[in-house]
Amino acid sequence: MENELYEQAARLFAQKGLAGTSFQDIASAMGVSRQALYRYARNKDDILAKLVREMIAVTTTLSERFRDDSVPADTRLRAVVHDLAFEVARHPFRHRLIAQSESVLTGRLADEHTAQRRRFVSDTVALIETGQAAGVFRAVDAHAAALSVLGLANWVAWWFHGDTTSAAHAAELVADMAVRGLCTPQRLAGEATGPRAALELIKDGVRTLEMALDHPTALQSPSLAERLT
Repeated sequence: MENELYEQAARLFAQKGLAGTSFQDIASAMGVSRQALYRYARNKDDILAKLVREMIAVTTTLSERFRDDSVPADTRLRAVVHDLAFEVARHPFRHRLIAQSESVLTGRLADEHTAQRRRFVSDTVALIETGQAAGVFRAVDAHAAALSVLGLANWVAWWFHGDTTSAAHAAELVADMAVRGLCTPQRLAGEATGPRAALELIKDGVRTLEMALDHPTALQSPSLAERLT
């Protein structure tokens, strides 16, 4: 009953807005009385706080995967993006609600949410930089890359409509696109040799130089500067 409450509330909040949804709307969607809902939540703010803290817990758990230095950076990033995308696919309306409600969060809850979001992005940036230093990831702006791969996972909330099995396939697809887009040609080719691999290396080098010419300040990044010398 509690899980159904949060699912229905998230769906209605995401579709009609927090202000446009009443407790009675949620009760009607569940087929129960409004009084029955008070066993689980006092008001709409209670429900929103529960969902936001649930997302904080999810990203906190995922962040633990960043810290296993014995695992290659691309493997770690793939696991994080996969699990985030899978979680979003399983509860798309919850994630839509959080994204749409960030501007109305206040007080301690807003501070907790903002702090964890920044930590999660920072952890992703650090992992990408680790992969760049190891030659696993291409020399691109790590912060922009982190926002891009996390955006791929979060955007699932708006386009995915399926069951748990298809959610797993969607998560695999998103994780594969995110990681392959960052990996160096050598990594993708498994250190392959020959003309084709050499051509991919040249193309990657040209892309890196073009980025440096378009964005000169990127050369201030130690990992990028090292890759270009």
